[in-house]
Order: sequence, then C-alpha cells, then structure tokens
Amino acid sequence: MDLPSTSYPEALGLKRNSNDVGWEYGFLSDPKNPDRVKCKLCGKEMGGGVYMIKEHIAHHKGNVTSCPRSSKEDQSKCMKAVLESSNNKRKMKNKVDVLSLHVGVNVQNIEAVYEGILVRSKHRIAQGPMDKFVTAVTPPEVSSGGQENSNDTHVVSQLCARWIYQAGLPFNAIDSDYIRSFCEALGQLGPGWVPPSQCELRETLLTEEEKIVKEKLKSLKIERERNGCSILMDTWSDTKKNVMNLCMNSRGGRFYLSSKQSQTGTSIFEYADKCIEDVGPEKVVQVITDSADYNLAAAKMLKEKRPCIFWSSCAAHTVNLMFEDIVKLPNISNSIDKAKALTLLIYAHEKTLAMMRHHTKEKDIVISRVTRFATTFLILQSLLENKQQLKVSRVVNVLEPLVKVLKMVDGEKKTSMGFIYGELVEAKKIYQSCYQQLGRYYQPILEIIDVKIKGRLDSPLHLAAYLLNPYYFYNKPDVKPDETLMNGFLI
Repeated sequence: MDLPSTSYPEALGLKRNSNDVGWEYGFLSDPKNPDRVKCKLCGKEMGGGVYMIKEHIAHHKGNVTSCPRSSKEDQSKCMKAVLESSNNKRKMKNKVDVLSLHVGVNVQNIEAVYEGILVRSKHRIAQGPMDKFVTAVTPPEVSSGGQENSNDTHVVSQLCARWIYQAGLPFNAIDSDYIRSFCEALGQLGPGWVPPSQCELRETLLTEEEKIVKEKLKSLKIERERNGCSILMDTWSDTKKNVMNLCMNSRGGRFYLSSKQSQTGTSIFEYADKCIEDVGPEKVVQVITDSADYNLAAAKMLKEKRPCIFWSSCAAHTVNLMFEDIVKLPNISNSIDKAKALTLLIYAHEKTLAMMRHHTKEKDIVISRVTRFATTFLILQSLLENKQQLKVSRVVNVLEPLVKVLKMVDGEKKTSMGFIYGELVEAKKIYQSCYQQLGRYYQPILEIIDVKIKGRLDSPLHLAAYLLNPYYFYNKPDVKPDETLMNGFLI
C-alpha cells in the first residue's frame, strides 16, 4: 500500500515482532512504551497497541476515533482482523473453562498453560487486545525445564491419560507414530481446535483415508514393478490353531495381503504359492518365514517349484532358537535357575526389594525385552553389574555375542541382511578364542550355532550380501572369498 505524502518518516521505524495486519497501518511511537502507537495514515497517536490501530482504521466505534484517511479496502481488512481477534478470545475462554472443569485445577494455571503454548509455538497465532498474549519488542527467552513448564506438561499428560482410560485404549497405542504426528500438528495449530464428530469419523474422514491408502497402494505397485518385492509370512498360533498372515514388502513400504489358518507344510506352501502367482512370480525376490518345522517343509517345496525365488528364515527367530538350546546346557541352566530364584526372592518381599533398590540406586535388576531369552541375559548382566562376586560372569560372556546379533536383527535402525552372516561369524570367533582354555564348555555352543545357521542363515542371498558388504570386504582383511562364499555368490 502506498503511503500518502504526509506519511511520517518514523513510520519506517519501530514495530512489534509480529505479522499482525495492524502494523501495516501503524508503528510504535515510543520504544519504551509498547502500548503507544501512531497511525501511518493520519498521524494520530493513541494507546492500546496494535489492536487499537485496527479499530482506528476499521472505523470501529467505541474505543477510538476513526481514521479520516482509511479507504474502504483498509476498513474491511482491519474489521476482519478485529472480528478474528474477538473470536479467538472467545474460543480461548471456552477452552479454559472446559479444561478447568475436567482437570479440576485453577483457571489461572490453565491460562498459564495456554500462554506458554502461545509463546513457544512456531507459528504466530492471531493477536488479541490482551497484553499477556502479545510478545515484547525484544521478547525474553523462554526458560526450558522450569517448574512452570513441568506443571504445564503434567496437565497435558493427565488429559491424554484420562482420554485413554475412558476410551479403553491399550497403553501401547501411545507408541504409535500417528499419535505423535497428531500431537505435533495440534501444537502447531494452537488452541481452539474442535475434534471431528462421529459422523465425520465414520464417513467423511474414513472415505478420505481410504483414498490416501489406495494412492499409497498404487505407488507400492509401481515400486514392486520396478524393483521387486518380498513376501513375509508371519505365523500366529495358540493351543488350537495356527494362523498365517501374508504381507508384501518393498522399498516403498509394507502392506497386508491376507490371512489363512494353516496347519501343515503342504497347506502353507499352497497358500504362499498362490500368493506368488497373484503378485507375479517375476516380481517376487524372496519369501521370508520363521524357522518352524512346517515352514521349513514349505520352503523345501517352494525351492523345488520356484528355484529362482529365494527363501529366507527370520534371523531374529533363528537367533532365539540358538538361545533356546544354549540355555538348556547344564552349566548355563544352573546359573540361570539360581538367578531366577534370587530375583523372585527379592521382588516377592517389600523389604528385600527396598534394600536392593537402595544399594543399586533405584536400578531394577529385572529388565523386560521382546524375547524371554534376551530378558534372561539382561537379568544376568544386571546381577553381574551390581554384584561382581556372583558366579554369572561366564554365562553373561556366553550369551552376550548372540544378544548383540539379536539386537541388530530385531531393530529397525539399519537393514540387517548384509550383516547377519558376518555378525554370526564374529560371534563364533569370540567363542573360538575361548576354546583353547575352556573347549569342553564352548564346544556345544559352537555346535548349536552351526546347526541353527545351516539351511536358515547361510543361503546364497546371505552369503552374497556378506561378501559384497563394504564393511567386511574392505575393513576386515581376514574376510576372503573362500569356497563356501564363492559357491553361494555364484549360485
């Protein structure tokens, strides 16, 4: 907007750090008083900050005289901003009332929560006439980690927890990436958001989500045509039945295909073979299953019918099978049984538990993980850290190399295919280095590892990935393309 010839030179001077539309028509007349502003059009000086400038330009009666030089367009623009400010103030008040009713805290505390949210938000929210919602010319830094911020966070967490309890949601729902994205988006939007209605969730938003999923499936199909895919077979079983879930995985992502109750290797093979036919045999690179006997039988049939498709065993399940056999060895099982008895004694009595936590500085010795074998190792390791005299050090040394492999294949930080065989080779080297002194103790462990690797994690795909991995090929001078590796690489 062009200023009239009588515009004031100081109009190019100070203004508040804000994108409010009012600063197009005014500026701070006194840097020491952030409420004293001056109109760029007529030169009138007034109090009340930028909100008063907007009323002045919009010819909003009651608080300030109207600007004689504002055009119809200027008046309409500022009137719209004034009404938006009023609406935001009303929404804020309603939100505060609702929060104070449900949480049972003081209204001033809830207002402090929202004041902090406004100050910390990345996107500026429309300004209102209240000073506490307007930042200073040079706003002070907001301290992080203070008592006030801690109280604000607790109030929000309490509301979230209450919703989960009331809705009967499982506690692991809070770990979803989608709830984190939702919270981030809500924080950027600011207060005043109204949740969608049941009708919107059931119809409008569900239809939109269906379209998004279909578009995602189209992109996955294009990726599958370009680079191929893997078929994942996940078995869920109880005492009565086995259910096989089929998923397809490619560089674009993973999605569910179908499920079927399967009991034998033949039925699993027929189910997987039909899936491969539906997807397209030329597009399937490998089929991945766990190491159960019926899956091994199905894999053998699959190799005979479709030799061009790799079958791979689930690495995490195979390592767990190694653990399962190792912990049955007499020397190791005795130590584990004693450790279990000790932890049961400690955790079964309040006094012994309090005494243990006093000496370990509130550290627990029972650490749960996804698999019970990893949990066993971590309990033993914790006992060793807190009492070096306990005779569990040898068991910890035995399990630690395989736990390292399990953490790698069960994590999602990096693709593990190129590292599985190499890490198992490294674990075997650790056991072999102890073989000269304690050969009788470590020989059964090496035999268990070799038996579980054979036919599961030594396929041509694993060997080729190991040989072509620069981490081993260039950094490990002892890695040489021996006969076993070359046979797997050239098949």
